[in-house]
Amino acid sequence: MEMKVIKNEIPLTTEFFPDRIIGRDQEISLINKLMFSSDAQTTVLIKGRPGTGKTLLAKFLMKLHPDYNGKYVNCYVSNSDRLILSEIGGKDYWRGGDLQSSSIESIIRQIFQKERRRNLVVLDEVHSLKSSNSKIIYILTRSTELELPPIKLMLLSIEDPEMFLDKSSLASINKINQIDLKNYNSSQLLEILKDRAQLALFEGTYDNDALMKIAEISEASGNARFAIELLRYSARLAELRDQILTSDIVLESSKDYTEPIDDSALRYLDEWEIDLLIRLLNNWNSNRFTTEEIRSILPVISDARLYKWLRDLESAGIINKRKLSSGYGGGVRNEFSLNVQKNYLLNALYNLKR
Repeated sequence: MEMKVIKNEIPLTTEFFPDRIIGRDQEISLINKLMFSSDAQTTVLIKGRPGTGKTLLAKFLMKLHPDYNGKYVNCYVSNSDRLILSEIGGKDYWRGGDLQSSSIESIIRQIFQKERRRNLVVLDEVHSLKSSNSKIIYILTRSTELELPPIKLMLLSIEDPEMFLDKSSLASINKINQIDLKNYNSSQLLEILKDRAQLALFEGTYDNDALMKIAEISEASGNARFAIELLRYSARLAELRDQILTSDIVLESSKDYTEPIDDSALRYLDEWEIDLLIRLLNNWNSNRFTTEEIRSILPVISDARLYKWLRDLESAGIINKRKLSSGYGGGVRNEFSLNVQKNYLLNALYNLKR
């Protein structure tokens, strides 16, 4: 008789929406205070690396406040002001109108003057707009100045706002309104895995050691998406073997499985950053490297550019940083490791340049 491990694969996919958000109680409480304690216009930026739960958290808060007219837009997919407003307004707003010829301000006025409920707009992957000369964030943060109802605006990004917002837009987002989602730790990852395993796998087909091993492997990146995907991959392998899911199967799976690369994270890198990463990967055989080793391959890069490049790669979830020791003159010597297999990352970068 064949061993069935997976009873419902949906909870192990990105389309699944859980009833509760694990490990983010403090952030939910803080955002509720910042955004929903008054009717005033408020902008909050939620920053975190891929897999830290930004999208899940935002959609959970939308569900938590059904009295708001909540609109969610992924700016990586809808990467211009008009496409974003088309998503916010919906197709009914554009019947008989001209989306292309109307000004951005006029379109916003059309959308929100028809809406009687309070407004909540979530812009995900908002760092994708950094090179598009977008006006949408500036205008939405000043909705009352346009004599429109106050708009609660939630921005989700892998990068600090200073890296993609102009000074005028940045002025409306003070430090208090910036929520930094830390990477999940192993105990949080284990709790998430237990919750998903209970929903997705048959009882008795997995042991706690297997889930602990996935949490241990995933802690380096703190990426819950990777942890859940590794659980899915390992459960499939166990099922193919007609075995229960054990830590040994997890270890075997982890050798072949790589953390998914977020396309939006790669696309937000500057072209020169992509070129440098390709050059480093083609000239370095290890998955780990220090700043000195980078300089041996890229000797002409300035300190400012090197710092920005490493910071952007870390924010995108491509590398992890670990402090090795204090360097000369009080500086810090760091080691960097790749979160994904080298060849897999190179293929993704070459496809991006085509």
